[in-house]
Amino acid sequence: TQPSQKLANYEGFYEDSLYGFIKISLENGQLRFLHNTKTSANLNHWHYDTFILKYDREWYGEEVIQFEINELGKINAIKIGNWRFLKKDHK
Repeated sequence: TQPSQKLANYEGFYEDSLYGFIKISLENGQLRFLHNTKTSANLNHWHYDTFILKYDREWYGEEVIQFEINELGKINAIKIGNWRFLKKDHK
């Protein structure tokens, strides 16, 4: 499958009051993940709006990240396990 959005649409800041922020950026055609300026990873596409986080520190392993799409077709949040981060600049 392919992502439902252009990769640039996934970019932005996502926030949770307990777990802080996540920044998703597009660097050289690759989505990148940064959590609270300390934990970074590549996002590798898996299925539609689901990606696999492959952490730069290999011992962190991998996790599934899902982008939530609202009724207007815009990305409004991401989920990693039971954590949900809302996009700060969604409309």
